[in-house]
Amino acid sequence: MRIEGVFPISNYKTHLKHKNIVKCLEIKPKVLFQENEYHLSILEYVNASKFYQSLNKIKEQHFTFVSEFFKAISYLHDNNIIHGDIKSDNILVKQENNQLYPVVMDYSTFFAEGGQKAVTPEYLAPEYHEGFSKQTDIWAMGCLLFEIFNNKHPFGSRKEGLTLNQIIANSKSKPLEITLQQIPEPYRKIIVKSLQKDCQKRYKTVHEMMIDLNKKPTLFTRAKAYSLYLEKAITGNLIIK
Repeated sequence: MRIEGVFPISNYKTHLKHKNIVKCLEIKPKVLFQENEYHLSILEYVNASKFYQSLNKIKEQHFTFVSEFFKAISYLHDNNIIHGDIKSDNILVKQENNQLYPVVMDYSTFFAEGGQKAVTPEYLAPEYHEGFSKQTDIWAMGCLLFEIFNNKHPFGSRKEGLTLNQIIANSKSKPLEITLQQIPEPYRKIIVKSLQKDCQKRYKTVHEMMIDLNKKPTLFTRAKAYSLYLEKAITGNLIIK
């Protein structure tokens, strides 16, 4: 969401050093240009493509890409930084030795006047009005994973003709629809648990998500996942196709 006449500012930090997070080289809080003052963050140049330009290749290399994405957000959280606007537009894709890696940018974005948060409704957690937290980031991560495997957003989008309020209402009340053939494990379980409408039932940390991502599939892990799906389906929060 954008406010007319007010520009969003990303609260970049120069001390962050992670290969999957864009580096901020210098911050100039006040730069005068044509009689106006601007906040300037000087970032490294990243030779990368946009997320959707590389989506098919991301699907082919999903494990490494998702793993590196999780590491980036976990690093932000370990440094007490909530991204607050995780979305495909805020992830660049770079290639090294034929392997794709994410580069996360635009973390902690806010509007200059009044400190209002810059948000994107397609990735907003139901409780966003209560403030932003690790759990709102985890919800957005679940939305992004869903997007990787389905080429669409889990609760609709403005490109589909929905209004901002309709998308937010869907995230609060519409059941999550999962197609088994489109989303393999363990991503299916991670998506379902990340998109729990009750934030207390989501993953507590990104590290927990990484543990599930790296678990070897066994009869026990499959049974545990299907137990979660059954629970959500019975309560009307999940539709499996």
